[in-house]
Amino acid sequence: MNIMNLNASLSGLMVGAFRMSVSADNIARHDVPNSEKNRVIQETMATGGATARAEPVKLDPALRDLDSLSTNIDYAEEAISQMITYTAYQANARVVQTVIGMEDRLIDIKA
Repeated sequence: MNIMNLNASLSGLMVGAFRMSVSADNIARHDVPNSEKNRVIQETMATGGATARAEPVKLDPALRDLDSLSTNIDYAEEAISQMITYTAYQANARVVQTVIGMEDRLIDIKA
């Protein structure tokens, strides 16, 4: 493991926190009429790691016309997204812990 692994995992942690924030915002707006959910677009950086941005998912105009209370936010979909994000967050945190542990051991060996 090297610094690239650490950078990739740290950026993964930041993307995970961002994903959770977007999902929480979607859930908070579930009961807002004509509310459009946001989805997270994750991209790999050339230097390693990842970055993310949110973009709206447009509500179908036909649904908007039929029901002024329509929304495209689904509690079940958001719950699944949060579970997946939580698992990825845990994995990235374990990589960070492993890299730090290896560096500590290396320092102990050299001392």
